[in-house]
Amino acid sequence: MVFYQGEAADNAAFVERYKTVHVPLLEKFPRILDVRVHEPIGMTDAHPVDRGGFLLVCEMVFANAGDLERALASPERAAARVDFKKFPEFHGHIWHQAMQTRGSMT
Repeated sequence: MVFYQGEAADNAAFVERYKTVHVPLLEKFPRILDVRVHEPIGMTDAHPVDRGGFLLVCEMVFANAGDLERALASPERAAARVDFKKFPEFHGHIWHQAMQTRGSMT
């Protein structure tokens, strides 16, 4: 998963480029099963919660850690890294976190 916490020089342009240009590059990663882009939505919560301040979260799904490792070492991943340099300037933190999912994904 990749977490983008903060803001871009142009949030709308950043998200649009991510979805229309960057995601197709991610979908070319070897052995990738799915790419999901999560965007924040408004919500009402009676309890005080930290909303996080994320511009978007990208979830890339692989069958196992070995498939992820192959993708990270691939030319397709290198192309995606080059593409990211073409995005509107981003101010904040970007985390890359590999996670394992347990249970149902319905």
